[in-house]
Amino acid sequence: LNMQLKANAINQADIDQLPFSEVLSNDSNSDLIQASTLSRFIQPVVIPTSNIDESLNKSFEIPKEVSQAYPNLQFHSKIGDSIRYHCVAQSPNEPSFSILIAPTNMQAKSSGNDEGFSDLPDLDADQLNSTQEDGFENIPELENSESKTENRRPVYPQPSHEAEMVKVLGETIGVKVKNLQFIDSHEIVVSELNSGIPILEAFKQATNSEKKLRLVRGMIHLAKESHAQGYSIEGASITDFVVAHDKVSLNNLSVLIPLEGSSTIASNIISKLSPEMAGHIGPRTLGCILYGIGMQIFSLASGACVDDMINTGNPGQFDWISKIQNPSPELGRLLGSLLANAPESRLGLYQEIGVDETWCRLDQMIADWIHSSSRPNILAGGATTIGVYRENNEDAFGIISAQKRGVGHGRHLLLAMVSDGMGGGAVGEIASTLTIESLARSFARANEIISDIGISSLRSLPSGGYTDTGFPDVDPEVHEKAMKDALIIAHYEVKEAADKGGESCGGMGATAVVAHFSEWNAVVGHVGDSRAYLVRDGVIKQITTDHSAVQKLVSMGLITHAEAEKHSRRNELSQAIGGYEEVVPDVSHIKTIPGDKLLLCSDGVTNVLSQDKLLEFLVKTVDPETIAKQILAKVNSLGAPDNATALVIQVN
Repeated sequence: LNMQLKANAINQADIDQLPFSEVLSNDSNSDLIQASTLSRFIQPVVIPTSNIDESLNKSFEIPKEVSQAYPNLQFHSKIGDSIRYHCVAQSPNEPSFSILIAPTNMQAKSSGNDEGFSDLPDLDADQLNSTQEDGFENIPELENSESKTENRRPVYPQPSHEAEMVKVLGETIGVKVKNLQFIDSHEIVVSELNSGIPILEAFKQATNSEKKLRLVRGMIHLAKESHAQGYSIEGASITDFVVAHDKVSLNNLSVLIPLEGSSTIASNIISKLSPEMAGHIGPRTLGCILYGIGMQIFSLASGACVDDMINTGNPGQFDWISKIQNPSPELGRLLGSLLANAPESRLGLYQEIGVDETWCRLDQMIADWIHSSSRPNILAGGATTIGVYRENNEDAFGIISAQKRGVGHGRHLLLAMVSDGMGGGAVGEIASTLTIESLARSFARANEIISDIGISSLRSLPSGGYTDTGFPDVDPEVHEKAMKDALIIAHYEVKEAADKGGESCGGMGATAVVAHFSEWNAVVGHVGDSRAYLVRDGVIKQITTDHSAVQKLVSMGLITHAEAEKHSRRNELSQAIGGYEEVVPDVSHIKTIPGDKLLLCSDGVTNVLSQDKLLEFLVKTVDPETIAKQILAKVNSLGAPDNATALVIQVN
């Protein structure tokens, strides 16, 4: 491979640093240095020309028959000696046409090797193992002069190769061959392209996450099926995809590159290829294709074609996320996986997990990203205080935020718990701690307890694509049963510990109030007099009913709520975790909306602050933990006769 470099400003010291094993001077032209042999460390590259030059344009005029049939032809791209023109549709309902024109002797040029021998047929296995009687081994017989070149396998990027390629991929990419013919000294293939709305525009117009997901999956389907048929579309820009009748199609055939490699690459896609393979004529890898998908998804996320952004010497140092408004962690994870500098790292070591698993993992991560836009942002924070007069804190709380992986996508789960221990001293502390730990263990097994939490309805389609109905709503009855089961399990675990402890654990028990979120669905359960409040649109509502003696009197109409607050039996519970033979938890289901806040608290808070006073704190716009701390600061300032715990959950 010879390479010519302009050397107007290059001195000998610079030349000595060139990575060539041999540098020859050219006496006939001092402005040129010819490197005759590349170092083995340098991969052969094609130096593209960005525009078709005038001399080539004049010698390569469009045949009159073609220009008459397609009067609106526009130059599109150049692939070696082949030139592509597009006849652009006048409306989205009309097809566009891609016309690839090449001189009829292109096959000879494409088939040549470095020694100048061209058109030698490929050796098959039988020929490689044969021995001729004259002593010459492994020399195949040449075709005679009357052999028809049409019988040979067409060479990329011949028009006949493109016709064969479209025949294989046509249904997948939405393209069909209209005509393949010879006119004068040119071979011409005309392909009909689907017209429609640019996918970037369709993505912006999509009104919900399901429509967005279908569009991205349609685009990925093209890459997956093309790869399965031996082609890479790593160089495709987001502008190369259109949508018509809910089908995503490819409207640029120049981006299709044979996986086994090619002798040249379309000049207008060189800059869009993965950094390790840009311009390389060798075999394409799945890593290259994943990088191209990353660029296409980056364009969708940023709302614009991003090809012109990638001008840095080290793409791995490019700050992708800064170009996107309100990026989600899921999008950052997806782009970080696809645009990794090291190709073997893309999508989690795709070479180790296999091709099928790679496409499946990509689909899962795309679903995570798309659904994250409609996923609630659930924040929680809590605080606890020993109070003014107590020596031990028998309260406990816990917050667990998790991402549960399903078959098709993840689901945001959050578990918030408050427990108030009974029995005095260390016994109460043990009871509340055991309650929190038991509840956490139960919901860690959410896939067993609640069958549809975190489980997607993803399924494969016969066409090889995917569909997903999105986050299925959790069945309220199943969700509520899971909460009841978790509280009953906690009850028996605390009761068992009390029985084993003997007299020293007499009276050991605890209250519990728990909220479990699965996306927008929340279920609240409780045993005892720890409470849950919901604040929505500036209004506070108690959503639990105390399991206490005075609450029974209130429910029977024998005393008022005001009288209950000062009643001598107000601290006497009718149910408690571990404190009775059996418990019957109360559970309610809530469909949350943006702006909702929940407060979970022990009676150390509600015995000091009224519902209206709690609302004053809960309508503040500060973060949940700050609200919880402010509530407890107020409780302590008013004397805090008991331990107090507040846990605030905010849904955005």
